[in-house]
Amino acid sequence: MLERSQNRISAINSPHELALGIAFGVVIGLMPKDSVIPWAIGLVFLLSRANLLCGIVAVIGMSIVSPSLDAISDKLGMAVLSTEFLQSTFASWTEIPWVGWTRFNNTVVTGSLALGVLICVPIYCAGQIFFRLWGIAMIERVMNTKLIRAIFGEAEEPLPEGDNRDPSLITET
Repeated sequence: MLERSQNRISAINSPHELALGIAFGVVIGLMPKDSVIPWAIGLVFLLSRANLLCGIVAVIGMSIVSPSLDAISDKLGMAVLSTEFLQSTFASWTEIPWVGWTRFNNTVVTGSLALGVLICVPIYCAGQIFFRLWGIAMIERVMNTKLIRAIFGEAEEPLPEGDNRDPSLITET
């Protein structure tokens, strides 16, 4: 199992999997961690085919930046929670025992979730474009560094540098 996790962290995946890892990481990083919502999203992230390394880096980066976005999240959360046609839905949710763990009634939590949902698709699309153009070659260079090879062990043969094609699309002839 440890070897499988190591392969998922260090594998050079397709642009789709790399971008999906970034998108999950950004959404999880935006959320306050004292709610069950980011942990549930994190579980979906771990069960998906998203790249773990990209996701972990994005979570750490967004967790550092997210406190500066709390004012925006607070205003957005207040707008969502004060929407009239959703008031009866939110009131009925408060009667469900486990919903208190989500802290959906906190404006920052609700606003962060709404902000994450709003920027998730644009982040994924930008990640797709980035990784299709430059990402695979950049990751190959990083994976060939002495530090990464020391952490994950020496590969049987080093990864080729300068080839920015999607490795899953390369066929042997």
